Amino acid sequence: MKRKNWYLLDNAALIFPCTANKTRPNMFCVSAFLVEEINQAILQETIDQVLPRFPSYKVRLKKGLFWYYFEENTKDYVVEEEPAYLYNYDMLKSKNGYLFDLAYYRNKISLTMFHSLTDGTGAMEFLKTIVYQYLKLTGKDIDSEGVVMMPNAPSI
Repeated sequence: MKRKNWYLLDNAALIFPCTANKTRPNMFCVSAFLVEEINQAILQETIDQVLPRFPSYKVRLKKGLFWYYFEENTKDYVVEEEPAYLYNYDMLKSKNGYLFDLAYYRNKISLTMFHSLTDGTGAMEFLKTIVYQYLKLTGKDIDSEGVVMMPNAPSI
């Protein structure tokens, strides 16, 4: 059996699992609005292609003896329609253990992230790559203009 990779949380990231609860979920959301309605099958194909480019997001949160850590998550990620309610702490227990949620509603793509995983800049880079790849898969002729972390590029 192959051992899963694991990663220590930095000092800032260690705060969020310790303080997260039902009234303070320590999550944030970024969104992108497109002109056309979102196709769930294409968005699923998009995340399947993009997620390997961001291995530090393909993790789940585990509690060690003294601290929390990230463990590689080998489960599939499933894109779903955006729920009608706001995200809460219980989302961390769903989504196959992933610490983010990629959802859609009509022409909106929403990315909700647990703050230990990344900050707003990291979430925006992830969302930009998702939107770029989604548009490419829908047949749009667009250029990354050097500002998108390409899905087929080596990870950092």
